[in-house]
Amino acid sequence: MGVFHRLLYPRVIIYDGDLALHTPTRLFLSSGMRAVDHALETLYNPSSSEVPHRLLCLSVARELFGLLKESKEDPKNADIRQRLQVVAFGSLFSFSGRGGLGLSHSMGTFPSSTGCFGHGMLMVGHALGATYHIPHGITSCLTLAPVLKYKSITSPPEATQIARLAPFLGIRDQGSDQENGIAVSEKVAELIEDLGLKSTLTEYNVPNEQSEWEAIADRALHGKREGKLFGDVVEITKGLY
Repeated sequence: MGVFHRLLYPRVIIYDGDLALHTPTRLFLSSGMRAVDHALETLYNPSSSEVPHRLLCLSVARELFGLLKESKEDPKNADIRQRLQVVAFGSLFSFSGRGGLGLSHSMGTFPSSTGCFGHGMLMVGHALGATYHIPHGITSCLTLAPVLKYKSITSPPEATQIARLAPFLGIRDQGSDQENGIAVSEKVAELIEDLGLKSTLTEYNVPNEQSEWEAIADRALHGKREGKLFGDVVEITKGLY
């Protein structure tokens, strides 16, 4: 459950790299992947504006990819951790879109009134996390790459936005938004593996059976079983084992 009110916003946010050194490396890096999830799902969310949201997310995603790898190699570097804290803030800067971020998050938030499912796979992430005791950042490691690939194949408008990230990640033009979007999804999967964060639902003892896949999809889509999307989320879930 999320609670929103203008009076709930903090007056001050303190980022301190030295304090962040006490955060276990796996938790810190997986939280960073959650920020990557925020940035990419904000990029293709239909509620995002070009300025500041999309332009900021393109820059933030590039920085996160590089800094997370640096932090993995040098986990006691307080400066890198503090830079990651600041960059992560930009991944969801001033975003007030309704209906959640997207499918990667929702496999956890709620659908918008227009029927567009927020942020991508975040829907799936929320449907998995609390139910099976999977850490919040790890749900992004499970769902983000598959959702980006799915969006790139099935939704040309979202593929166009995802494809914009390709040159920021050093990906050569693949000839179409769909192929560039798929290349971005592969780059995300590669980053997760490089960070030592690749996981499966099997590791968290999630039953690998039809009824469970459907239950996850049902929670992700808040009971909306009609239409093609439900079957697609079931298939995405099956691929997470």
